Amino acid sequence: MASEIERKFLIVSNDWFALSKDQPRLLKQAYLPKNQKRHTRLFLEFDAAARGVHIILQNDRVRRVYPAQNITLNDVKQISEYNPETGEVLLEGPVEARVRRESGKPYGPDFYMRDVFAIKKYSEDFSQRVECEAVISHGMHAWQMYSGWCEFHVEKFRHTIPYEGHKWEVDQYLDKNQGLITADVEVKDASEFNTIAMLPGTGEDVTDVVELRNQYLGEHGAPMQYRRHSLSIGPVEPFTI
Repeated sequence: MASEIERKFLIVSNDWFALSKDQPRLLKQAYLPKNQKRHTRLFLEFDAAARGVHIILQNDRVRRVYPAQNITLNDVKQISEYNPETGEVLLEGPVEARVRRESGKPYGPDFYMRDVFAIKKYSEDFSQRVECEAVISHGMHAWQMYSGWCEFHVEKFRHTIPYEGHKWEVDQYLDKNQGLITADVEVKDASEFNTIAMLPGTGEDVTDVVELRNQYLGEHGAPMQYRRHSLSIGPVEPFTI
């Protein structure tokens, strides 16, 4: 279980791009609908012998079981919406669940692809979160979760940029969120934000802007006032997974 302190900033100029040295990763993320919107229920069934977990999704008609690895019962217990007696995780309020399909380095022998299921719980202002992740098998299981169970989809390129002692992640959104570019930075202690060197090109702090959370972007698209269609970030070539 990772506990993180982070802030999100809007990118308002191209000044950051010269610092991006590596090829970006392509992220395709999809979110399970909240319980109050659809009767999709999430259960976790731990398999101690296999050191893994079964992710169970069900509604009024269908129940599917997906094997996963690298998540423990202790991790999930830190999310209060998890019921250890029934195994259900309530997808309400600050809790969200998503599937991410990630690929990188597409033009050489180091190309990789992986699928990860994550459960996250945010603080009220979105500046802190606890997160647990499980690796799911790439192929039919991942595709069923991504396209069959999830409703809200987001695609973006992610650029990882080390800058003045911190790692910045710049997300260049695609498809219906084209023109939105944000930068996230994590710290170990919130006091670091008093002295942190800002990545060139960053603008206002939008950490607590609900309309820029990924699940909202997947459902509604980015509000026009946050898009910067005039930004040109160089010859990034799209690739598909």
